[in-house]
Amino acid sequence: MMVLSKYRQQGFTLLAMLIVINLMGLSLSLCGKYWYTIKKREVEKELIFRGCQFIKAIDSYYENSPGSTMTYPSKLSDLLNDPRFAYKKRHIRRIYKNPVEPNNEWQTIVDKGKRIRGVYIKSEMEPLKKDGFPGELSHFIGRERYSDWKFIHHPTKKQ
Repeated sequence: MMVLSKYRQQGFTLLAMLIVINLMGLSLSLCGKYWYTIKKREVEKELIFRGCQFIKAIDSYYENSPGSTMTYPSKLSDLLNDPRFAYKKRHIRRIYKNPVEPNNEWQTIVDKGKRIRGVYIKSEMEPLKKDGFPGELSHFIGRERYSDWKFIHHPTKKQ
């Protein structure tokens, strides 16, 4: 009789270990989802920051046009070194990388004269952020893909 009770207790340790391992796996998967969400929100913030930097740079290029005719840049590198001036004039510190897909370049939005009015990224990923955008980006509300987030310069009328 004593031999039977000894064997029954050995299975309990194995069962307890399986429960502990399953609980650890569940908690790790929950942490992974939480970490992924935090990382994606940071990437979205960076995308908005970089896109707004391009809008500001295009605005600076446009507003600092020599003469009376306002023009847009013909390529993004013109924002780094404005060819319209004899000295080095910068409108942006650097051409930022695409934060969502660093291997993919920014796409440009051009007008009829092939001049750059804005930028966007070519990503079909769905953003977490769907609302709560500042006024100049209110057209992002409800967009289903990052490629729908278009950072476009709209000139302001001076009086």
